[in-house]
Order: sequence, then structure tokens, then C-alpha cells
Amino acid sequence: MSAKLMLGNLPADITEEDIRTRFCCLGAGSRISLLDNGNPNRRSAIVEVDAERHTLQLIADHNSDIWWRDRHISVYVPISG
Repeated sequence: MSAKLMLGNLPADITEEDIRTRFCCLGAGSRISLLDNGNPNRRSAIVEVDAERHTLQLIADHNSDIWWRDRHISVYVPISG
């Protein structure tokens, strides 16, 4: 089963490798899609992981108030999709 983790307010120069390094608990098999939602200074990412939604919710809860590279990053599991 796979589930998605959403990351928001990422810096413009973020890379997939940066995300893999910061969220190493997601495993090497995770698929990362970097998004440009109109504002080039605030990127988002969708991380699809072969894990149960509940597991990703625990990861999101643990990282719900993180600062990374001088930014407050939003981390959450979408309700659907």
C-alpha cells in the first residue's frame, strides 16, 4: 500500500536528494515529485511512500513544526489521493 506525504514552503533550490536526506525515515523507495505552484520561492513536494497512511501521519505529526533552511516547513498527509 502506498500513501502520500505533502511538504510545503520549501526553498526554490530544494532537490530530491535534500528531501531524502532530511526525511531518511521514508526509505530509498520513496518517489518524490517537486512542484512549482506559481511562486518560485515557495516550492512543494509530494512524497509517495510504500507505507500505510497511519505511519505517514505519525511522521507528519513528528515533523509538524520544523524549521529547515530558515523556513517553517509544512508537513501533512492529504485526506485523499
